[in-house]
Amino acid sequence: MNPIQVLQRELAPAVVVAIGGKDLSLVYDLQAVILYKQKTGDSLFQEGTFAKINPQEDPERFAACLWAGLQRKHPEVTLAWLGEEIPFGPEVNPLIEAMTKAVTAHFPKAKAASPNAAAPEETPAQEPQEPPPPLPMPVELKRSAASPASISG
Repeated sequence: MNPIQVLQRELAPAVVVAIGGKDLSLVYDLQAVILYKQKTGDSLFQEGTFAKINPQEDPERFAACLWAGLQRKHPEVTLAWLGEEIPFGPEVNPLIEAMTKAVTAHFPKAKAASPNAAAPEETPAQEPQEPPPPLPMPVELKRSAASPASISG
């Protein structure tokens, strides 16, 4: 790795999240993208992936995405530990917001138009590159009047 790559790796945009009483840094670099794909079979670069990362509908996929983003700065964090520490319900919203911010921090930024650029009619049309939509926020969980002992499943 050359010195510029080392510096870029160390200065990778990180978003701090609080989990289990610890402040942890989320970084979604190429390593995180690869780790997420290894755990889920999905690529963070594929359209529609973010719609699947929902703590209510697929908590395993959500935890895998969170875990992958923590590995650059916190390789000691395990999925088992996250499973014990991730809140469920509306309390998970700050994690969702932080994951969205951290993932989009690594997406390519739109380049400013060059003064030497071709006239618009000479430039082939291209789809604009936009960051993915934010991860879905969980709905407020309503507590049932039934006691935990009476719930089966």
